[in-house]
Amino acid sequence: MAWAGPLWPPPHLARLWSSSADLIRRFPLARFPCPEPIPRWAVTFWCSSLFIALFWILFNKRLMEQHNHVAVTAYGIVAGTLMLLLHVSLAYGTPPWHGVSFKAWAALAASGLLCTAATTLLWNWGMTQVPASQAGVLLNMEPLIGSVVGVFILHEHLGSFAWLEP
Repeated sequence: MAWAGPLWPPPHLARLWSSSADLIRRFPLARFPCPEPIPRWAVTFWCSSLFIALFWILFNKRLMEQHNHVAVTAYGIVAGTLMLLLHVSLAYGTPPWHGVSFKAWAALAASGLLCTAATTLLWNWGMTQVPASQAGVLLNMEPLIGSVVGVFILHEHLGSFAWLEP
């Protein structure tokens, strides 16, 4: 049964969100006890990020069903680059284009092409291969996989609060 009321969120989702947020706010994490309840803004931020990730996966999955994953990746990278350039220009002024070495430009190009474009293309291709529920699980496994690769392959050391970082 679809809900088509004039209010968002629907009453049953609003009650669920409110009770979940209240539960999270009142009961601190077992391994990191807080001296006071978690602030409402932190709970709202956390719940909002969960909903954003959910809608991003569902929206991206629908895009992959209607369009080619290469085109979606290209449009996403171009749109993100333009938004970043606009934000940086408005917030900090024009970046210093002159005087930047060829090595720095090559590193920037490699970072953009290999680390951003290639991984986004592979992620979008993967979205065409698995259901959205599995993609959501894989998205949440990304920090764990990154930590394991960092520790065992790159020989990095995790600090005591490494699990708190995004």
